[in-house]
Amino acid sequence: MNEQLKKYIEPIKTFWSNQSKKRKIIWISGLAGVVLIAVLAAYLLNRQPYVVLYPGLEHQEAVEVMTELGNRGVNYEEKNGTIMVPKDEENALRMDLANMGYPKSAPNYDFFTSNTDVMTTDYEKKTIEKYQLNQRLEAVIKTLDGVKNANVTISIPEENTYAWSQDSAKTTASVSVTLYGENSLNTKQVNGIKQLVSKSVPNLTVDNVAVIDTSSGEELGSESDGSSQVDLSQFKRTIEKAYESDVENSVMKVLGPVFGANNVGVTAKSVMDVDKKIQEIITYKPSTEDGNTGVVSESSQTTEQERAGAGSGGAAGAETNSDITTYPGVTVDGNTIYTKDEKSYKYLVSQVKEQVQGDAASIKDLTISVVINQEMMNDTQRTQIASLVAHAAAIDPSKVVVYNAPFAEKPATETASNGLITPEMTRILIFVGIGAAALLLLIIILLAVSRARKRKMVEAEGEEIPVPEDFYELTPVSGQDPEEEEEEDPEVVAREKARKEAEDALRSKREALEALEKSREARSGKEEVLRGKLKDFAAQNPEIAAQLIRTWLRGDDFNE
Repeated sequence: MNEQLKKYIEPIKTFWSNQSKKRKIIWISGLAGVVLIAVLAAYLLNRQPYVVLYPGLEHQEAVEVMTELGNRGVNYEEKNGTIMVPKDEENALRMDLANMGYPKSAPNYDFFTSNTDVMTTDYEKKTIEKYQLNQRLEAVIKTLDGVKNANVTISIPEENTYAWSQDSAKTTASVSVTLYGENSLNTKQVNGIKQLVSKSVPNLTVDNVAVIDTSSGEELGSESDGSSQVDLSQFKRTIEKAYESDVENSVMKVLGPVFGANNVGVTAKSVMDVDKKIQEIITYKPSTEDGNTGVVSESSQTTEQERAGAGSGGAAGAETNSDITTYPGVTVDGNTIYTKDEKSYKYLVSQVKEQVQGDAASIKDLTISVVINQEMMNDTQRTQIASLVAHAAAIDPSKVVVYNAPFAEKPATETASNGLITPEMTRILIFVGIGAAALLLLIIILLAVSRARKRKMVEAEGEEIPVPEDFYELTPVSGQDPEEEEEEDPEVVAREKARKEAEDALRSKREALEALEKSREARSGKEEVLRGKLKDFAAQNPEIAAQLIRTWLRGDDFNE
């Protein structure tokens, strides 16, 4: 590793040492400039513009908002209660925090706009501010999941400059949302939209914000309304299905033990009334005293009578010393007596006034159909079954229909497939497949290792014996022939002798390898002939071959 590094470092050192001082300064300045430009470019490219999320928050609320932003992993900046966040995350954060009720101490809006100048009138500034606010709110609401488009309309009344005027109009707002496909907004999202709009406009309360679904034209409710807005049709279908399932289970519990669960089919159909009802009940409770006369609330009776009168008795010319009895309603005019009697009754009675409001769904109608797997059934049995089902479902027997007929049998193929392919069988097949794949992989690995070992053995058998190169180097002595030098120099003679011995050993090794190769080829030919004979024998005598294989697998001694 060090040698490879030196190959690259040495030319650089040589090049640098050959440079003059002036050139070295130029090179260093250029490299420093390139690094500085790269750092500035990376900073500018990765730097995100920050925008104001909430201006002028109180310290406690600013800490809460910063804590929430930190938990979300959002980069932010804070200065004197003004929190700034990356521009591309502003709308999503504003929507999420509005669902949590932020901000609480500062309005969630910014009236600043770059479309005004010194020539813009106050009315134009207010109009531009309102347009900008509508667009910002629409952009934030569009970040909700499932919202395709949103339109915000804010109505801000004119300020009244008269101190004695008691007419004060309220600020209102409406939000119309268009959703994708079958999407819907839950109560939490609707409440978040209302909180967002109310916190964005001064003097606007949540109650004065309406959220409208453009597809249905209905107002969407929130949790703060005290009741959740539910699609009544969907609610009706849901409770009808739930009630029908409950009734079917009750009927099956009664008929299943008698006829068998697979021999009975039950279907219930219900109609629910989900209308809200308000009922007023007034109950009069008269007193039991005085003959229970308190029931009469108001009564009137008039009696008139006119008849001729008789002469009065007594001595002539004498005055009576007693007063004449007079009766109310009696008028005496000569010989005529007129009588008038009027009676009027009005009693104060106690009463109980009750108002009952029904919000729960009620059963309007319920019918049940029962099919039994039975060929014959008389009317008495059918009536008994209908009565039994009616009591189990708490309805009139006329609402129950009982029909008997033999059930159609399932096709054999379908039955067989259903019986074979079960979850447990599928799980077993998966395990078997995994085991087979693992076994195949193991066999492949063993074959590869075996071939590698055989290849190494062949290479080791065919490896040549190395011969030192100095055996072939014979340096002649100056002024003498090589043959004479060999005869005279014992060292040269020894080298020549060793060289010849090495060549003889190498030659004998090669001859041995050639003989081994020929023997292997001959043996291979014999094995091929034998293998062919075995195949023919096994094809002609499969039972004997199978018996031999079973004997080999059991490990029995073949000679026994």
